[in-house]
Amino acid sequence: MNKIIIFGVISLICFIGLSLLTKNSQNKLHIILWWLCFIVVFLISVRAVVNEYKNQKQINSLEKRVNIINSLEIRVNLDEITQKGKQGEKNTSVGIQSVVALFTKDKIRHRFVTDFQFSFQQLSENIRRATFIYIPEEPTKILGRSIDYLKQIEIFSCNYKKFIDPLGFNKNNENHKINLVILLNGIEVISLNNLAITKGQLYSGQLNFNVSDSFKGISVRYQKEIESK
Repeated sequence: MNKIIIFGVISLICFIGLSLLTKNSQNKLHIILWWLCFIVVFLISVRAVVNEYKNQKQINSLEKRVNIINSLEIRVNLDEITQKGKQGEKNTSVGIQSVVALFTKDKIRHRFVTDFQFSFQQLSENIRRATFIYIPEEPTKILGRSIDYLKQIEIFSCNYKKFIDPLGFNKNNENHKINLVILLNGIEVISLNNLAITKGQLYSGQLNFNVSDSFKGISVRYQKEIESK
């Protein structure tokens, strides 16, 4: 915008100066040459203004896309603390869908679902891990919104009661941990390790976690990640 104003002022000054210069001139050839020069300069200025406008429009469009939720993925690592387990390869279980939800402060629910599969692995001697990857069940309800909308998220809700058997977890083992990761447009913006659950709580059914503090700063963290790449 500043360049457009500068080009406009320069063109106006040139026009006024040229008018005064040629007003009393008797040499028609000089007058024609001066006006031709002005026209060339004016056309160059117009072209520069048009290019500046197009560039600014592209920048505005890019900034708008950067501030939009194009994809939102939730990853949950569910850990069971084991005793001297044998480390093994990652396996995939197919056939059961898992559902979690994010609730806004106004109690608006956004459900996220898996593609009917999850992975599990004896990660180390003391940790058996199951990993669930979720995407929006109804994408149009959250994708396309401003990233600032996510500041309203307050509660993360999940229920893994029906997965105890498929996971191969020991029902007598009540020591579990939940790790939550949020990826916004492919960029990790939230990572919460060891969400607080009491012993045996995993078997009880629905679990609700207040994640409002993490979502409040999501826009700032996202912008920092974008600028660092």
